[in-house]
Amino acid sequence: MPSDPSSATKASLDASARYIEEKKVYELFEGLMADLLIKKPNDPIAHMIASLKQPPRPRVFVFGPPGADTQSQCELISSKLGLVHVVPKAVWREAAKGGSEAGASAKALEDEGKEVPLELKVSMLVEKLESAECKANGWVLDGFPANPDEARALLGAGMLPTLAVVLELTDAQAVAALTGRRVDPEANNVYHLTDAPPPDATVAARLVQRPDDEEAAVRRRLGVYRSSIAGIAPLIKKVSFVVDGAAPKEAIYEQVAPRVTAEMPSRAPRGCPRVLLLGGPGVYTADVATGVADAYGAKLISARELLVAQGESLIGKKAAGYLKAGQLDKVPTDLIGPLVLARLGEEDVRRHGFVLCGFPNTSEQAAWLTKKGVWFRHVALLDLTEEAAVRRLEGTRFDPADGARYHPDETWPSDPAVVGRLVPPHTKDDANYTVERAVKSNARFAAHALKEWKARAPKLLAQFPQLQVEDGAMPTRAIVETLAPCFVLLEQ
Repeated sequence: MPSDPSSATKASLDASARYIEEKKVYELFEGLMADLLIKKPNDPIAHMIASLKQPPRPRVFVFGPPGADTQSQCELISSKLGLVHVVPKAVWREAAKGGSEAGASAKALEDEGKEVPLELKVSMLVEKLESAECKANGWVLDGFPANPDEARALLGAGMLPTLAVVLELTDAQAVAALTGRRVDPEANNVYHLTDAPPPDATVAARLVQRPDDEEAAVRRRLGVYRSSIAGIAPLIKKVSFVVDGAAPKEAIYEQVAPRVTAEMPSRAPRGCPRVLLLGGPGVYTADVATGVADAYGAKLISARELLVAQGESLIGKKAAGYLKAGQLDKVPTDLIGPLVLARLGEEDVRRHGFVLCGFPNTSEQAAWLTKKGVWFRHVALLDLTEEAAVRRLEGTRFDPADGARYHPDETWPSDPAVVGRLVPPHTKDDANYTVERAVKSNARFAAHALKEWKARAPKLLAQFPQLQVEDGAMPTRAIVETLAPCFVLLEQ
């Protein structure tokens, strides 16, 4: 335990911040407050207790212009994630079949080609979305709201989406998708002249184009959609996710699925970045850590740099052998741990946040940090396939003149003089040194390092339930951009 009052206060603040974030206290009360203001129950306390007993479920809107095939995407989300696919017209029919007077009225109006009154639409939709089935599984709403008035009415009734997917198409893409569509009036099959042509000339001869698919009609429909979505967009900005609607539906789903959540994005305050970067052999973790520190203003805490800074001190001398052999992962906890802990407690780190790399390297070291009260808001693993790691480790060369690193697959010097003096990493001072011997030695080192990483990684990574995995093969700059949400609150 900290001995002085200042340290005790800092520890208490850290513990409180951790509790608030891990238990999502701000988000909890934010959600309850929004629900109270919308529902306005007579007994707020009883209402909140009932709300807390009902676990939240995903609530998804899907928008898209004519030709974007929102129905297929809704069906995919529903089938793969278990959400209820809610289609307004089906709701009216279902209600009418069940003997509902409102449902019968809505169905009759639609059958006559007349507009269903907004209040009637919303009341039936809310009844469906509040049903036991939708509350238990979550829902994805297809084709509604179609204009700002419908959006305001639905949101005002408390149907707040946790995600709004917007499938984006250019006018040219939408026109091409719809004007090429043809219907077989005999079999009622739908074809597309380029994407899904009819099977033979006989079928092709009887195909017809629906009036709604003629270019003039498509462009009118597009104009209505563009105007409507412009009015809806500000209302759903906080939960919107725009995706290329021309991509294959499975590819769209792969982008959407990770964002389907039971929780709405929160405006809860977030403290300084507290980021741990992990990576096995061949991953340029230190470069990425330096890049994000420079880009986002967090303080870089490098285990290697902390040890190097010890110079000729007792700790520095003990660590020198590990550093020279490229074995940072083998530095004992009692050497590096206190250095990391002391740096984490310094005022500039507390004020600006940090990105830590090079420690912990084992599950025991991770547990040691936890015992010392250290916690991480984000933990990112920069991952490489074994093949990619071997290629990096065996192909990496250093310029002994300035320490610059090169790799033939990434960056390679154009100056023949520089190329001539490049050496593999972990080159030993040896009177019998040759590049060939060093290359073989480096290959053995790479194989050994990967074997050790594979042995210790599962237990280490299991210490961090908040772990996110990023592609360590990407260029450093791309990884830095990918990690931006760990360091800045992006506008919703």
